Amino acid sequence: MDKKKLLKYMLITLELAALGIVIGIVCGIIGSAFSHSVAFVTSLRSNHPWILYLLPLGGLLSVFLYKVFKVTDTGTDDAVETAHTDKKVSPLLTPAVFICSVITHLFGGSAGREGAALKMGGGIAAFFSNILKLDERTRRTVALAGMAGVFAAVFGTPLGAAVFCVEVVRSRTVRWWGIITALISSTTAYVVSLLLFVKPERYHIDVIPSWSLDTLWKFLLLSAAGGIVAFIFCTAMHLFSKGAKKILKNDYLRISVIAAIIVLLTFIVGTTDYNGGGINIIEGIFHGHSESVGYESFALKILFTALTVAAGYKGGEIVPAFFTGATFGCAFAPLLGFSGAFGASVGMISLFCGVTNCPIATVILATELFGTESLPFSIIAVIMSFLFSGEPSLYDHKKFPFKDLKMGM
Repeated sequence: MDKKKLLKYMLITLELAALGIVIGIVCGIIGSAFSHSVAFVTSLRSNHPWILYLLPLGGLLSVFLYKVFKVTDTGTDDAVETAHTDKKVSPLLTPAVFICSVITHLFGGSAGREGAALKMGGGIAAFFSNILKLDERTRRTVALAGMAGVFAAVFGTPLGAAVFCVEVVRSRTVRWWGIITALISSTTAYVVSLLLFVKPERYHIDVIPSWSLDTLWKFLLLSAAGGIVAFIFCTAMHLFSKGAKKILKNDYLRISVIAAIIVLLTFIVGTTDYNGGGINIIEGIFHGHSESVGYESFALKILFTALTVAAGYKGGEIVPAFFTGATFGCAFAPLLGFSGAFGASVGMISLFCGVTNCPIATVILATELFGTESLPFSIIAVIMSFLFSGEPSLYDHKKFPFKDLKMGM
């Protein structure tokens, strides 16, 4: 390599590293503010249950704000596409998603944070791209870094966040520098979130069973069942959304009617466990408090989440998917001789892999969430879930790897 090429290579390296750090700092600050905001409004609703009855009004406000910010037709897939196509999103997507996702959690919609993280990251990347007038390849790299940064800040999983975003994008236009920049951004954002007192998601498994043929077949059965639940989860999200848009074409009417149904359904089941993301329920399972987890819990969470998504509330589906997997595993694993916490971890791993079709990211994310002890069973759970979850995905399944290996459902 001659001196000119070497100098050019070094300059590009420094430029992308600097971009990764700067974007990571911004993503860390915004992601931390988002995490604290969601925690605050969730606590507020828990202390004042009557707020749930204002869910229809919160929905109307959410639709109105999205129209004001002119990002009504921008979804998670649109943010993802900015990292591998010429598609662009508005920088205003970040404040719109931030505010409207907080509204969802405040009033009790069943939503998570990952969709919001990806879209906010896309908006942050669009801001930098516009200000710095970046070329097309660098713009895509920045988009990847933005999504990974906010995801890492919100979930506290820097390596899993970077790999997840790369695996979601799955494009030949993603080069090594894109991956490295995403990793720099996610790591920086994670450190910033720790400095801003965001507690990373970590769960302790009380008893990990020793391996034997008897343990293996039971574990394979539980993991495969988790993949089937993931199939049901994704199918419900798509069917409810399509059906709601077909029956209730007006955005304001749709979110008002379905919000009223969610409030009524909450009254019928007699608990607010299925409103919001449900992180408290997941944490309770791993702390030995699984009294409220019944065999029907996972199905009710799917129903509440499908209604929330169909209505048009903002947030994401990953945390509800974790809730679904945790409650499913916690309820049914003891029937196979496993502890509730171990079953919950298997369910969470199976659901994440099944609804995202990101097996590599799932193994890494599971290691960050549950520790290195989870690695052997995480790999098996991922394989079984990936095989049994079918084609549906929360995102465009055509962008995911190994599609031809998936079993038709």
